[in-house]
Amino acid sequence: MTWGPSAREVKRLVARTFIELGMPATAVFRLKETVLFDGDRPWSHTYRVEGARAVWTVGEGIVEFRDAEGRLLLTLNLLERIVPQRMAA
Repeated sequence: MTWGPSAREVKRLVARTFIELGMPATAVFRLKETVLFDGDRPWSHTYRVEGARAVWTVGEGIVEFRDAEGRLLLTLNLLERIVPQRMAA
């Protein structure tokens, strides 16, 4: 049985990607995260920095990066970027 990436791994990937997209590292250091729950399970995480945002839809394993005007900049498939960890039996 495997688990998807952890919230910590995704947040690190989001921060690195914002920097690669041209955001200053000092701004990315102040990255704000909001988690939307469906019952007791996280449904999505939104990361905001200087008007730009990245949204991780947990069940789909996709992170979409958008600029301050809402234009799509990049879509990452986490299943391709972060290797899922095997769960101990």
